[in-house]
Amino acid sequence: MTMTTTTALSSRDRVQRAMMRKPMDRIPRYETCWAETLERWMGEGLDAADTGEAMTKVHELLGSDLHQVCWHWPHPFPGREVVVSEDEETRTTLGPSGTIERFWKNKSG
Repeated sequence: MTMTTTTALSSRDRVQRAMMRKPMDRIPRYETCWAETLERWMGEGLDAADTGEAMTKVHELLGSDLHQVCWHWPHPFPGREVVVSEDEETRTTLGPSGTIERFWKNKSG
């Protein structure tokens, strides 16, 4: 793919061009942060009322083109959550996407 576009594209145009495999000014950017990271940044001076507003500000600061990426939607098995294993710190489930996922109980990651 040749990058021949010389003018800056809007985020919408950049993402559409990427999906259609057309030339664009740069690859679309996507950023995400754990809630604990956003809370820390808010404590260090990021002006936001809550983590949702903080994430919006981080998207703006970093020039993100996408603000939400959804992996499996609609879910092939809606409402399903089967606990595969569980200990004091984590829970492993067979979820609505048909995947086995392990989650921390008291933190993101």
